[in-house]
Amino acid sequence: MYDEYVRWAALDILRNPHRRFVLSHLNGQEAPLTTRRLAQAIVDWESTGGEATPSGQTVDEVMVRLHHEHLPCLADSGVLTYDWRRREISDWRHPNLGDEWLSSFPVERLYEVVR
Repeated sequence: MYDEYVRWAALDILRNPHRRFVLSHLNGQEAPLTTRRLAQAIVDWESTGGEATPSGQTVDEVMVRLHHEHLPCLADSGVLTYDWRRREISDWRHPNLGDEWLSSFPVERLYEVVR
């Protein structure tokens, strides 16, 4: 039962392209990373064709979604540490974060993260 829950948690994380981008983008970044810098990176990625269906959202709109939805979800699953007061991501501690998160769903690897 626990394994099934963890698999569903991994799939929930990976179903959103912005969450996949966050996982990929964190690789090689210096901590802490602000939500503004991360939101700007997402908008830049979408505007250069990184997303099949760009959202057309502004940096501020992406920041709101990151702050209220995506970063708490990733923090709750143990993938990163998010300080909602400072709006900073201060820790991501898994070596499996990389570019392949953008285009594929490596559920087995994320499964190792959320365990």
